[in-house]
Amino acid sequence: MKRPFVFAAAATLLLATAAIAQPAGTSKLGESRSDVRLELYRFNNFFQATTSGLKQDINALGLEYRYAKRFRVEDEIFAHASVRGFSQSRISNSYGARVGLNHPGTVHQYRVYVDERLNAPSFDVGNTYGQADTTTLAGEYSYRLMKIWQLGVEGDFQRQTFDENSNRNNTASDVGASVRYRGFGYKFVPGVGVRTGNRSVNLSTENYHEDDWWVQAEYIPRPWLYLSGRYSGRTRNYSNVDRNEDRPQITFIASIKSSPRLTWLIYFAREDVSSSRKNADFQDSMLLIGPQFRF
Repeated sequence: MKRPFVFAAAATLLLATAAIAQPAGTSKLGESRSDVRLELYRFNNFFQATTSGLKQDINALGLEYRYAKRFRVEDEIFAHASVRGFSQSRISNSYGARVGLNHPGTVHQYRVYVDERLNAPSFDVGNTYGQADTTTLAGEYSYRLMKIWQLGVEGDFQRQTFDENSNRNNTASDVGASVRYRGFGYKFVPGVGVRTGNRSVNLSTENYHEDDWWVQAEYIPRPWLYLSGRYSGRTRNYSNVDRNEDRPQITFIASIKSSPRLTWLIYFAREDVSSSRKNADFQDSMLLIGPQFRF
């Protein structure tokens, strides 16, 4: 069975938007806040099979604890710890941790962090299943120009290792830029952006370059409801073989605050991959629903 790249759901979820990156709300100087999030996943075509008869849908359950403390007027430190288990017996539990610094300023905003994932499912190399240990160093910065424009840059570096086959070990890096318009007020914020990056693999035929552009809109129709929709147009070109892929993706996020301490998160993503290789096209999707309890 041919199995192209797996949809890296956990990583995509954590990186999708700053709105769900730290515990909900804000803290006063010297105070801290924390929450626990239960994550119920549904993966359609998890192994990204290219024929309908070989598609497998699986479920997963995750638990994440998030902590943040404001130590200066516009600075806070944060930390996450998580575990995820899958209904497929051959996929062992994965674990994660993240620590970082967040500066949610009125003019300058930035966030830097280190993220560690252990045994995370990955198809990023070789189109075959594996569980990898992944370390990511990432940062983003934005500047408010004339109060209505928000200009941003971001980048990350990733190292991925596989116990069962060192040929699949790899590093990846990418950089991006974005523009958001805040002239409509906080209730509606549209934006556009681009990213570009490379993955370098011990097995050189798996090296590739990837370009991505996206459009996004964030909408807060009520104080208790946050909505976000995003479309990404992604292309991937392999360096040492005649192979390329178009990988457009749509994502949707809804955050619903049902009480001062309880918020519900709904996250949906769908990917539609067209490959230059014959009979290698596929579609997959992921749905996440989970309550978030604030301390």
